[in-house]
Formats: sequence, structure tokens, C-alpha cells
Amino acid sequence: MEAVAKSLDLTCREFQILLLLLQNKKIKQIAYELNISLRRVSECISRIKQKTGCHNTDKLFKKYGYILSYDFS
Repeated sequence: MEAVAKSLDLTCREFQILLLLLQNKKIKQIAYELNISLRRVSECISRIKQKTGCHNTDKLFKKYGYILSYDFS
């Protein structure tokens, strides 16, 4: 997972959040699952969007939805 995150120029935390966003999880769900604050999730989402050039979740899914088919185990 770390290699994929680095290839996208994302931190591991940002990549975790991206994966959860791609699974259509809401900010509250992501915060709960990762045991972090809503503010931290929102800040990471903003950085993800900035780094990827995708300004909404639909664009993120179109550009990175293929990642969901990866086996990270």
C-alpha cells in the first residue's frame, strides 16, 4: 500500500482516506474507522484533492477507482 501511496504522491494516511472515499464512505464514517477527528479527515481530503487535481469525489473515483481492485493484504 505504501508504494501505491508514494506513486500518487500521497501520505499513507491520505491514501487510507482516499480508499475509504472511493468506497463511498462519509467523513464521519472515515473519522470513526481511522479514529481521527473530522477536522483531520477534512484537511486530508483537501490535500488529496489538491495533489490529485480532482476537485470532487466523482472525479477522484473516475481517476482512481481502479485502485479498489488492488489486493493490499
